[in-house]
Amino acid sequence: PLQDAMARQIVVVHETSNVNELAIENVSATEEVFVQAGDIVKGGRQDRVLSVDLIQPAKSGPIPISAFCVEQSRWQARGGESADHFSMTEMVANYSLKQVIKDVATQTGVWDEVKSSSESVGAGVARSVRSEVSPTSLPLALENQAVQESTEPYINNLSSVPHRWNDVIGVAFAINDQIIGADVYSSNEMF
Repeated sequence: PLQDAMARQIVVVHETSNVNELAIENVSATEEVFVQAGDIVKGGRQDRVLSVDLIQPAKSGPIPISAFCVEQSRWQARGGESADHFSMTEMVANYSLKQVIKDVATQTGVWDEVKSSSESVGAGVARSVRSEVSPTSLPLALENQAVQESTEPYINNLSSVPHRWNDVIGVAFAINDQIIGADVYSSNEMF
């Protein structure tokens, strides 16, 4: 997965100065990397969400990948972050943002959904989750301490569930008895 590959520094996501296109490079000599639509990267000149699924071969060289901005207005390095490449966030796009990426596929639609998602998350923790460093950044909103504290019990209780079986290839999720979304993979290892 992209998150693990970036943590191990076998993948570099490069800024291209094109809001809707980044370049991703697998520098591993042997490992393929799975990029999933909805993976969020932060840094560069604006935080982005990747909009396509991709299995990237080892030693790929830079490959263009479609993306949308999930942070308005910034177009330079933020703090000590690099303007040339990105770091990974543990957060991924929620179901509604993934739907906008696939169905609406416009930057304005993505920004509208980012704003709505940030407001919903803030309402869930009864406070603003906007970062003082970058008020429109979705990843910084999701990394807000109040958000992290409110989600921690769910993550702790649910993260071990799929490991009870060795044949799980997907997950469906519901809130208040309404199915919100599902992800299905080609194998248990990919899941």
